[in-house]
Amino acid sequence: MCNISSLYLNRGIDIGINKGIDIGINKGKAEGAFEVTVKMIIKLFKKGMSVADIADAVELSVSETEKIIKENT
Repeated sequence: MCNISSLYLNRGIDIGINKGIDIGINKGKAEGAFEVTVKMIIKLFKKGMSVADIADAVELSVSETEKIIKENT
């Protein structure tokens, strides 16, 4: 039979795990590969590389690459 304290403990553990996951996702977004990819796309574009070649190099669609360039230049 479950008691109240074990229910609260399990609920606390679930909350902690979910908060940890959220923190990890946010940190990953801030420091992650996508940010590096955006910087690389902009740098290559400024050096004169075609959007199609950049998209191929970073494995994104041309439309996604164009959107990143438009939002960051």
